[in-house]
Amino acid sequence: MALAAYDVAGRPVADQVGELVVTRPMPSMPLYFWNDPDGNRYRDTYFGACPGVRRHGDWITLTSHGSVIVHGRSDATLNRNGVRLGSADIHDIVERLPEITEALVIGTEEPGGG
Repeated sequence: MALAAYDVAGRPVADQVGELVVTRPMPSMPLYFWNDPDGNRYRDTYFGACPGVRRHGDWITLTSHGSVIVHGRSDATLNRNGVRLGSADIHDIVERLPEITEALVIGTEEPGGG
């Protein structure tokens, strides 16, 4: 897969956390969404940030020695009172508890925006 890590300005980065993007088509990527006849939702979701480059929805670090570290979902980042937490951050802590075998993290808004 032709992949890169992009910073918030859409520039490729190495040895720091960035958004996983796919720079060339891959065989298993979806082509459309159901009930999206004009393709606007599909294009906005995957190609809205950087036209022609598919945003995958994960935070990664491409290291200078050729490995990839996956940090968790970028589209599931919770930002509460200026503290950013990804679902992977929460899973990492919760799944260390011996009584927890699986966990699902869902960000929801409370009435009033909390």
